[in-house]
Order: sequence, then structure tokens, then C-alpha cells
Amino acid sequence: MTTWGDGVRVSGGPGPTSVELDNLAAACRSLRAASHALGAAQAQLVAAAWGIAPSGTPAALGGMGGAQRVAVDEALRRARDRGPGVVGAAAEDAAVRLRRVVEAYDGAESTVTRLVDRLLDAGSRRVATLAAAADLGPVPVGSIALAAGGALAGAQLAAVSRVAGPGATAEVVGRASRAQVPQHLVGPLAALLQGAAGTADQPRTVLSDGTVGPFGTLTRQVGAIPTRAASTERVPEPAQLPAPRSTADVLRNVAASYPRAGAPPSTVSVQRLAHPDGSVAWVVEVPGTQSGSFGGGTATDMTTNTRLVAGIDDDMSDGVLAALDAAGARPDEPVLLAGHSQGGMVAMTVAARAAGRFDVRAVVTAGSPDVPRRIPAGVQVRSYRIDEDLVPQTDGRADVVNRDMVTVRRSIPARDVAHAHDVRGYVRTAELADEALAGSPAMRGFDAELARVLGPPGTTATTQQFSVTRGSSS
Repeated sequence: MTTWGDGVRVSGGPGPTSVELDNLAAACRSLRAASHALGAAQAQLVAAAWGIAPSGTPAALGGMGGAQRVAVDEALRRARDRGPGVVGAAAEDAAVRLRRVVEAYDGAESTVTRLVDRLLDAGSRRVATLAAAADLGPVPVGSIALAAGGALAGAQLAAVSRVAGPGATAEVVGRASRAQVPQHLVGPLAALLQGAAGTADQPRTVLSDGTVGPFGTLTRQVGAIPTRAASTERVPEPAQLPAPRSTADVLRNVAASYPRAGAPPSTVSVQRLAHPDGSVAWVVEVPGTQSGSFGGGTATDMTTNTRLVAGIDDDMSDGVLAALDAAGARPDEPVLLAGHSQGGMVAMTVAARAAGRFDVRAVVTAGSPDVPRRIPAGVQVRSYRIDEDLVPQTDGRADVVNRDMVTVRRSIPARDVAHAHDVRGYVRTAELADEALAGSPAMRGFDAELARVLGPPGTTATTQQFSVTRGSSS
């Protein structure tokens, strides 16, 4: 992990992303042994140099001839400046430094373990409060711990936080919780929570890409939630968003795709970028959750969240693919997908599903949990995370970082969960990262693909917007 100014940190990208502490400790021992052996060799070399003298002692130097004395002086100089003792001292220094690294990693792991324990404990209490408020009955402890790390619980808690407000009493939270959980969904939600950990007769769900989902029987429970047929409709007279010149600009356009900015609910913004050389690229900007309900007319809702975290095809991802088709994107034109919160999960899902259909080159997520989807090799992913934002951690998984996937983090003085999760904070994080992390090796792969999509100065943008809605019950 690289830390630069303004508290912005980056992990992932080219280079190692994991450490085996036992191997490092073994390396320390080997370096120490090598240092001792080289020190012994140095002592032998000095003794051999003095052996040139007639009696083999320093006192004999006085009786040496000129040639002998020059030879001894030269041998001693070489032993001092370039002998094994010099290498031995370097090996000892490397061993000390490596031991400090091992201690730092070990301390960090201990700190992380304590933090995770605290988060799970706090999350379990909050989910238990939700379960009791919604009259879900007893929920197994293991299921609570898993559900506390799931996007369903996290998004539900965020909705309750917005309704109840900061510092709300248990009674207020209870009323808000009941308001957020429709009565016809109490049964499916109870089954979902109780089945999260899996049982002997209901094993954990194995997803289509071969990974094991954290929600066990989630796919069965999603099927019990009423849904409607979804459609993707072109928005007449869409807002013409500016041609982005940076990742921060892309996230500003994501923010402009929310209803509070004047866009219809569940709006996907698709920008056609015309480069000065005549080539064309596309940027797709997807907002986050806009409804705490299940299966309603707004597609950016809890049904979509649940399907995304389970790795099941969802209405918003379907809508983005349909929007790219309707906008006229061709398979040989590079595409950048970007989203905030749920929108980031949609962007990752579309990147996984678009292979062979669209040329997705890069994905930007802001405040988004990870999804159990395999992204094609070479697609560059940059995920922005704010430490105080709990939503990205509601997937119950560690951050995914590798050569193609980079996480950029920042800490802010957040007033509450909603403030920490606000898209505007992520725009600022992207700005700081562009300033502070310029030139970092971890950023180069994504930056190269970003430049390919956004094009040089003089690139113009035409914005089309599409609203994904659910109609009559199916």
C-alpha cells in the first residue's frame, strides 16, 4: 500500500499484493546466518593478509621490505572496502529491516482482526435490532454475522439511518425499521437471514462463476420476492453532461444522474465521446440505490441490491446493456463504466457480462461493495473507498486487489453513515487521488485506459439517458 498526501492510500496494481510472514521470518534467519558466515570470512581474510609478514604479526611490518608492506596494505584495504565483511554488514542491516517489516505486518493483522471482531459485533447487534423490529423471530448468531456483512443488511441499515437520523433511540430505530420492511416481505426476509449461513440440507449457494456466495440459500429467497417486468426507456431531452477529463469528472456525472440532480429515477447516463481523430468511445454513469423497497417500480431498489450481491442477473445491469445497445455503441469502441454505491456493483456486473458484446476497458466504483463476478483479464478497475463509509464493507469480503484491480482509500471526518457514503465525498477523493498519486505504479494501468476512453483535449460528448423501470406485475 502506498500512502501520499491528504491521507489518500492506494493498494493493488502491478506488484505483490500478499505477504507470507513465515517466509519473511525464514528470510530474516537466512540473512542473519549469511551475515555471521561473511563476518567469519572477513576475519580469515585479514589473518591471511597479515600472514604475508615474516612472523605473521602486525609488529613484523616494521621489518618488511617496501614491496611486502605495499602488498599487505593493499590486501587489508581490499578486505576493508570490498571484502565479505562489507556484504555481511549489509546482510545484517537487511535482516533488521526485514524483521521490522514482519513485525509491522503482524501488528497490522492483529489490528485488522480486532477491528473486524468489533465490526461484526456491532453489525450483529444492529441486524438483531432490525430482525426484532421487523418481528423476524430468532435469528441464528452465525446468520446474523453473515447478514451483517451483506449488502441487504447494509443498505437496509443505511435506509433506517436516513429515516431515524443520527443519535436515534432504539424505539425510533424500531419504528423506522418496520417502515422500511414491507409486511409481505417479512417471511422471505426471515428465511433469508436464517438461511444465510447454510445448513446440512441447504448448502451455501454456488454461483454461476464457480465461487461460493456468502448468503447460502439467497438465490432461493430472491425468487420469493415479487418482481415486475422491467423496461429501459430513453429519457426525452436528457441533460447534456460535460465531457469528462478525469475520474473525478466521471463521478460528477454519476452524481448528476441522481433524481436530486433532476434525472428521473433509475437513470443511466450514456455519453458518446467523439475524439478529434474521429474515433469514438463511451462512458456509462450509473447512480446508486434510490428505494428501500423490494420489487417496486424503481429498479434501483433492494431487489437489485440483493441480486447483485448474490451474483444473479438484475434489472439495472440488464438496463445498462440495453442502454448501450440503444445508444449505438459498437463492439470495437472502448467503454468506461462508472457507478456509485449500487451503481458500482452494476458497473462490475456489466463488465463481467459484456465480454464479446462491448469493449469494456475500465470500471470505476465509488462506495460500492464487491460482487461475486469474474471480470475479464485486462479490464482495469479502480475502487474508491472512504474508511468511515460502512456500505462498501457490507459484502462481507475483503477488498479485491490485484494487477488489474486497485483500491484507493481516504479517511474523512464523517458526521454519520449517510455523510460518509455521499457521492460528493467520493468526487473529492478522486480529485485528491489524481493530485497525490500521480505517477504511482499502481495507478498507471487504469490511467492509460482512462486516457484511451476520454481522449485528448478537444473531445466532445453527447449524452443520452435511459430510465430503467418495472411495469405491471409479471
